Amino acid sequence: VTSQGPLYDLEDGAAVDLPLAPLGDRHAMELLQHVVDDPRLAVEPEAAAGLVRLCSGLPAALHVAGRWMRRHRRRPLARLLAELTAELHDKGVAVVERVWDAAYMTLSPQARLLYRLLDVVPAASFTVDSAAALLGRGREAADEALEEVE
Repeated sequence: VTSQGPLYDLEDGAAVDLPLAPLGDRHAMELLQHVVDDPRLAVEPEAAAGLVRLCSGLPAALHVAGRWMRRHRRRPLARLLAELTAELHDKGVAVVERVWDAAYMTLSPQARLLYRLLDVVPAASFTVDSAAALLGRGREAADEALEEVE
């Protein structure tokens, strides 16, 4: 689990504070390549570098960006970067928050609901059955929503 701040809800000793600096550009690019394994990263190196900078070297943001790239495989990376940058600039939202917002907007309504509901789950992990209970839907619907949120 990573966090920008303290994890107060965990029992004493269950969390270890380990301050880490954001990844440098080279390591951030390696992580993004590992997450998404997309040829556009090599074909469009300037756009890929722009996406890495937009994520500010934060691994969680890079994972979200990788999932976002997978969701829009047919679009050139430069176009995705331009769309994301424009949206973020228009909203005036902090950079990393912008990446999450853009990824969230691509989720189906069911996956969005699950994403919001998982925030209140007091457990460190959950199952398809617990996701189904949260959604009030069957296992198949929960599995599809979880797959999107992953």
